[in-house]
Amino acid sequence: MHDALFANSRDVEDQGSFSDKRLTALAESIKLDMTAYQACYDSGKYEDEVQQDFDDATAAGITGTPYFVMTYMVNGELKTETIEGAQPINEFQQKIEAALLIADK
Repeated sequence: MHDALFANSRDVEDQGSFSDKRLTALAESIKLDMTAYQACYDSGKYEDEVQQDFDDATAAGITGTPYFVMTYMVNGELKTETIEGAQPINEFQQKIEAALLIADK
């Protein structure tokens, strides 16, 4: 379901991307056990956890997915680099190589 959600998501501003109807259609399209899916969905079992994740991400300034955080030490000081959105591998390579050059060994 995770892969189906990401593969079929629309622009973050489009609230219809994850409507009840669309989520159910996605679950059906990947042949989930619909009885188990609907029971889990209707129970709200993970609602608080999802809301907490959303609140934590918002508080940290994260506005979408994917979002990567890289931390490293320079002269005893913690540094943070972020990569927002789906970026090519060279974006990661450049940031990692730059950090390795200056990071505490």
